[in-house]
Amino acid sequence: MYSDMEERIKRRLALSKPVSFIRQRQYADTITEYFQACFPQRRTEVLTGGEQHGSSISVQVLYPLPQEPFYVVHTVRLMAATASAPACELWLLLPSTWPFQQAGLIHLQEPAAWPLRLLGKLGEQVRAHRISLANGVSVPYCQAPGGAAGERAPAGVIMAQISGDLAAVKEKNHIVAELFMPVLVYKEEWELMKDMGTDALLESVIACNQGSFQLQLHRPNVADMEFILQ
Repeated sequence: MYSDMEERIKRRLALSKPVSFIRQRQYADTITEYFQACFPQRRTEVLTGGEQHGSSISVQVLYPLPQEPFYVVHTVRLMAATASAPACELWLLLPSTWPFQQAGLIHLQEPAAWPLRLLGKLGEQVRAHRISLANGVSVPYCQAPGGAAGERAPAGVIMAQISGDLAAVKEKNHIVAELFMPVLVYKEEWELMKDMGTDALLESVIACNQGSFQLQLHRPNVADMEFILQ
C-alpha cells in the first residue's frame, strides 16, 4: 500500500517524461513547419541520425521545385534555449544537381549526403564544446566531413545569419530559434582568416560562389583568386 506522499511522487514521475516529450515534439514541429512555410509546396522528409552516421541529430530535407531548383536542409532540435540565449538550428542550401544516388530519395549513409551528416557533426561539436553561435563565428572541424574526399578538404565553417525571415524561427513575435548557415571554408582560406578577419573572408567566399549561399562542389578558392575583398 502506497502512502499519500508515495502516490504523489509516483504520479509526478509518471507525468514528467510525457510533458518533456510533448514540449520537445512541439518545438520540433514548430521548426519543421516554419521552414515548410518559408519554402512551401515542397515534398519533405525528416532523416534521423544514429551512431552509423556519427550524430544523433535529425535533419529535415525540403526537396527542389522546378521554379526553385535547390534543396533546403536544416537540423531539428540542435541546441536548446538557455537562460541567456534562444535555441539554435543550422541549415544549408544545395543545388538540385547535387549528386545524390536518387534525386527523390536521400539516404544519410550515401557518400553524397555528407553535407547532411556535416550538419549533425557540427551540431554535436557545438554541443560538446558549448560554442555560442553568432553571425561570423568560425568553427574548425574536429573531423572533416566524410564523402568529400574528392573535393578540396574544408578546414571549418563560418556561421552566417541571413537577414529577414530566415534569421530566426519566430512565433507571435517571439524568437523560438536562431538560424545559422555554416559556410564551408577551405584550408588555404582558413589560414587567410587571421589577416582578413571573418567578415571579409565570408564576403570573399560568397563572391567566389557567384554571390550565392548554395553549397557548390567546385567553388573557387579565395586563396587562388587575383582579388580578395577588403
